[in-house]
Amino acid sequence: METEPRRVAGQHARAKANSLSWKRFFGGGAKRDYGNWAQGAEGEEVVGRVLEGLADEGWCVIHDVCFGRGNIDHVVVGPGGIFTVETKSRGGKIFPDRLEPKMVGQAYAEKKKLEEITLMEVQALLVFSRAYIVGPVPVWRRGVAILPARMLAGFFARRRPVMSAERAAVIHRRLALAVGQAAS
Repeated sequence: METEPRRVAGQHARAKANSLSWKRFFGGGAKRDYGNWAQGAEGEEVVGRVLEGLADEGWCVIHDVCFGRGNIDHVVVGPGGIFTVETKSRGGKIFPDRLEPKMVGQAYAEKKKLEEITLMEVQALLVFSRAYIVGPVPVWRRGVAILPARMLAGFFARRRPVMSAERAAVIHRRLALAVGQAAS
């Protein structure tokens, strides 16, 4: 497999929005789809910047990981373990008991897919880039931690080490290579 340049946060969603950009002027579904993809890209970019800011603490991130069907917005590897991050760009208040089960299911499926590939334990996060989550966070549903983007740095700072920073860097490089991307 040939290695492509390192992908940036929101790259897939931004490309999808751009492919629909001219069609949005005709209205209807194309306008709505363009808005959804553009908003999704913005959310992934916000979360990506937060995750990139964790590099000094030994955390490495791979953005926009595609396994054929769908993608994982971010894979984060560091002393505290391996995490998948599914980003949602919904704003306003989020009531965890009223979350669409599909969202939690998507985050859980991404975690399981990465575990299948790596044969390692992976933790799943569902992160809202613009929302306020009502109640104590993180909220856990079906093994998925749900939290707002503004609390991501603190979440990762509180992870107990399960591997050395050197081991995390090796896993990160191997994962990046396995998905055809250059490591950060």
